[in-house]
Amino acid sequence: MIATGNRFRAAIERIVSKAIAAAIAYRTTYACVVVHQRDDGTLDVKPIGSSGTRLFPSGITNVPIRTLPGVAVQVADGALVQLAFEDGDPGAPVATLFDGTSLKSLTITATTKVHVTAPSIVLGDDASAAPIARVGDVVQVAIDTLAAAQLLAPPGTAGGPIQVPAGPVILSGQILSGANSSSAS
Repeated sequence: MIATGNRFRAAIERIVSKAIAAAIAYRTTYACVVVHQRDDGTLDVKPIGSSGTRLFPSGITNVPIRTLPGVAVQVADGALVQLAFEDGDPGAPVATLFDGTSLKSLTITATTKVHVTAPSIVLGDDASAAPIARVGDVVQVAIDTLAAAQLLAPPGTAGGPIQVPAGPVILSGQILSGANSSSAS
């Protein structure tokens, strides 16, 4: 009789252990590498850790990326992401916390405005970035003395002798119009 009780207890322990392991498996995250990003923005991922590889040996396809609302990203193949499951549901995988160095593009969509508050905004890398100017900003333009002389007395005009300052001439003005987009190059 004791042997039957031990077998019953062992069977219950195995069932409970498997149930707990299954519940935990979908309530944790797994490091994955991006195999490919599809046109719809979803990812095909392959786990790189032993527990993820054991659970998903072929990887998972069509995994949506979860970022901030209104933000869409394109990541390079080979990017690192964290794979999670919404509400522990095996049918609801999501990719989060992608590797920022593999970011190909970032799109922010808002219904009203996007505010960027920063002491500096850089388009491009630090080495090749150019300053950004806005409509209404005051600008200065430096031109060489030959160009200044042509501005002051264009060819064909009957002007007297013109005094051209030495060195570049600085003109000040205001930006009146501009493009709706900018490129780092």
